Amino acid sequence: FRVGKRVYGLQFHVEVSEDLVRGWTGEYCDYMAGAQTRPEDILDDLHGRSELLKPVATQIISRFLELC
Repeated sequence: FRVGKRVYGLQFHVEVSEDLVRGWTGEYCDYMAGAQTRPEDILDDLHGRSELLKPVATQIISRFLELC
């Protein structure tokens, strides 16, 4: 969301790294089980999905910095 010309709110991590995802799946495995999600499902093809996210993250961050 945006408020005015310079205040933005984001509710996701475009800067997430593969190491961070691995850490989250280990740390929050009990929560994930309650949500009927398996760490293996998230970690499957993590590298491929991370590669797809990089250009999108770069574009979002670059555009955000242009506004600052």
